[in-house]
This record gives sequence, structure tokens and C-alpha cells, in this order.
Amino acid sequence: MSLSVYCVSLVTCGGLERSSILADYVVTLTVSIVIFPIVVHWCWHHQGWLAQLSYQDQAGAGVIHVVSSNDALRVQCNKSIHFMIRCQERCAWF
Repeated sequence: MSLSVYCVSLVTCGGLERSSILADYVVTLTVSIVIFPIVVHWCWHHQGWLAQLSYQDQAGAGVIHVVSSNDALRVQCNKSIHFMIRCQERCAWF
């Protein structure tokens, strides 16, 4: 479970200044309850498809960085889209 905490902290710290506390709670719950366990199963369980392809993870670094980077990118893209929509509503020339 401690690896899930590292993963969530990397995701939320990427957009800490730009998001609300409710959004941080939603991201934390989604990553730690849904996304991280699925990827861990793929990599570390003997029936996971990455484990069957002989994927070797060094101390959990692969899982943590892949999950956190993908989620942080998704959070930042979502914020950029909402920012562009707000700019279009405010500016008539855009």
C-alpha cells in the first residue's frame, strides 16, 4: 500500500496549485482504489499479462512511474482543456 501512496503523491503534486481539494480527493481515491491495483496485478501477479511476458520490475519503480506519469498527464490535459474553454467564453476574439 505504501507504493500506492508514492504514486498518488506524484500525481497530485503535479497539479497541486491548480486544482481544488475535492479534485485531489477524487484523484487520490481513483488512483489508489481502481487504477493502481489493476496495473499492479498486470505486473506482479503470476497470471498478469505483463508478468507472463516476463516483465521484470525493479523495486516497484516501473509501476509507480508509469501509473503516476499517465495520470498526471491526464490531469494536466484536463485542466488545459477547461482553461481553454473558459478563455473562449471570456474572449470574443478567441
